[in-house]
Amino acid sequence: SANLRKSLVYGKPLMPIGLLRNCLEYATDDTVKLGGIYEKIRENFRIAGVRDLLNEIRVIYEFRNTKVAHQHEKLTDKKLAEAELARWIKCLNSISEF
Repeated sequence: SANLRKSLVYGKPLMPIGLLRNCLEYATDDTVKLGGIYEKIRENFRIAGVRDLLNEIRVIYEFRNTKVAHQHEKLTDKKLAEAELARWIKCLNSISEF
């Protein structure tokens, strides 16, 4: 993906969750075959359960972008905030198991 290339080749910073999402997307969805670091990303991120992890990362990333980082929508629902925080913690735990 273009964002992955920007980060890895040109050193443009991304949020860590964005970089993780991009690596997972490249490893699982991108059909372009590139060598070097991209080959290693594909090898190292193609693991059992990676699609479920990628789906969770996408949901968390979207929530982060719309409700927290850029606040396109105000987060005033305490139950929603607690549920999303629990989702993030569960996802971090899942990542640590890989």
